[in-house]
Amino acid sequence: MTCSICKQEGHNKRSCKNITILASEAKTDIKVRSPVKVEMTDNYSSILKKALDFDIVDANPLEERFRDVRIKDNLDRLNKSRATQAVAIASLVAKLVVPDWDTRLHEVQIGGTHNLRSISGKVNAVLYSLGLLPASTDYACLTPAFKGNSAPFNKEFTGSIKPRESLPALLSILELINTTASPELLTNMLQYILLYLKDKKKRDDTVKESVVVSSRDFSITDIINTLIKLHALGDGSSKLPVIVVFTTVSIIQPYLWPTLSIVPLKEHTEADKDRSCGDVEAVDSLNKPMIAIEIKHNLPITDSVIQTFDEKISGKDIPLTFILSTKRDTVNKFVKDDINIDTVNRFVTGHLQHTLFHKKNICSIFLHELRKNIVNHPNLNITIKESANEILTSLLASPSL
Repeated sequence: MTCSICKQEGHNKRSCKNITILASEAKTDIKVRSPVKVEMTDNYSSILKKALDFDIVDANPLEERFRDVRIKDNLDRLNKSRATQAVAIASLVAKLVVPDWDTRLHEVQIGGTHNLRSISGKVNAVLYSLGLLPASTDYACLTPAFKGNSAPFNKEFTGSIKPRESLPALLSILELINTTASPELLTNMLQYILLYLKDKKKRDDTVKESVVVSSRDFSITDIINTLIKLHALGDGSSKLPVIVVFTTVSIIQPYLWPTLSIVPLKEHTEADKDRSCGDVEAVDSLNKPMIAIEIKHNLPITDSVIQTFDEKISGKDIPLTFILSTKRDTVNKFVKDDINIDTVNRFVTGHLQHTLFHKKNICSIFLHELRKNIVNHPNLNITIKESANEILTSLLASPSL
């Protein structure tokens, strides 16, 4: 059936009116429009590529204030989250293609002219093909805050996104985009975000291309000191301990668990759901989970954390299960179902020491492999990646004492 109001398939005039009323009665200052069919063709791609041609952006318009905050400051804040950044890019491109669309109404069902998520996927596919994004997923796949949430992206929109300042920055920018921004300012903001991505790619390529040659031997003490430095890098470093544990399990597997296979490291671009038992996993030849490790960064291992992990592994009969934290006062103990609670550092150094029985230079192998895994990780904060690479390079390149 075709609606006589919006010309869309799947509902009638009555249901269309109800949808419009629901959207307008939400706590929002957005005026709801009836959906209008606009052919997107390849306009979004054309606009994106034109913006990518600029290597210098005029920052003067971005120094202007909106709601008492500099536009540039809010763009910098939303750039800290891939999810909010993706919403901003899709919204800017969409607004330039369809000027009459208030992109805060991001779904047709709430009065938008298109689904912003679909445009985000198309735009991100182009950016991914150019090496500017680690994946082509749309913004809703990057955080549960956007997935399945049909509320308009206005000042009342809520959701848990890290870092915290990214969401309010995004909502402010979306208000600007859809109320006062000229096409010139929209283009300027789009160029600024894309320039950030291009600069990030250059920095990432530089780190990946760096080479370290080392012939010296390393000890467990060297590893302890290195891990302490890595865990202290601050905001954006939560993926590092996962990479550390994954590296450990990967290099000791041939010696301690030769019949198992280590599951490739997830990039955490989507909510974990029920697809895995932990952050790091090993399986047998039948793909049955045999090792499951949950990892927390600077967080205590509470009863709630234990309960959540226990529910994930329930009924799977996994022989080795761990919950590890970088929090140094974590007490080593066993809890229900023989889950081992411990620190990341004790887990790493203990297993490496056991492997010394089989491989004398396992510490050197670990440090080289850890650096390789960090610099090649596609979804790691670039500043953290550079800092971690500097820490490891300075150690690996240092002369023997």
